[in-house]
Amino acid sequence: MSIKKKTLDVLYLDDLEQFLIKIGLSDDFKEGNIKCYCCNETIKIDNICALMIKKNKFIFLCNKESCYENYLKLNEEVKKDDI
Repeated sequence: MSIKKKTLDVLYLDDLEQFLIKIGLSDDFKEGNIKCYCCNETIKIDNICALMIKKNKFIFLCNKESCYENYLKLNEEVKKDDI
C-alpha cells in the first residue's frame, strides 16, 4: 500500500493582504474583481473560505457550504477521469 502525502498550507486573514500583494491580486481583490470559483459571488474579507491553486491559477471559494461541497465534488470527478 502506498501513502500519498499532501501539503496543507494555512494563510491567516491577518496575512491575506500581504499575500495578495505578493501574488499581484491585491487591487483586484479591493476592487471586487475576485469571484467565487463555484457561484461567481464577489470574494470579500468577510466571505472568503478558501484560496487554492488549480492548473497554475489561483481560485477562491466563498463561505457558502454549497460552494465548498461543489468544489470537492468537481475535484473528485476530475480525479476519476484521470484513472
